[in-house]
Amino acid sequence: MLKVKESLAKAERNKNFISQKLVYMIDTYSDWITVVAFYSALHFVDAHLLKHHGIQREHHEERERDVAIYMADIYPAYKRLFEMGFRGRYSSIEDSPTLDEAKSAIEHELPKVEEYVKQQMS
Repeated sequence: MLKVKESLAKAERNKNFISQKLVYMIDTYSDWITVVAFYSALHFVDAHLLKHHGIQREHHEERERDVAIYMADIYPAYKRLFEMGFRGRYSSIEDSPTLDEAKSAIEHELPKVEEYVKQQMS
């Protein structure tokens, strides 16, 4: 499992992949933008849970429960990213997140998770 610095580095790397590559293909690959946005949020959350609570999780359900308990302020954003990322990864193209949802993921939900974690880390 990743350490705090490694989780933060992975979160930033995923976020940069969105802003440097995927955002230019948002009309075509809104599904993959939501998947990468979710995993960026997951790594931000993992860093916070490890640093502040000594918790490391391998399963989404356990992590989601911990976010609801320890990071309630960002739980709705994290849950929405999880749901969009899940649909982006496992649903048909027609049922994948829309362009508006992908934009929301990178303009609202992911920044909310990132800002919360970075404030807590300082």
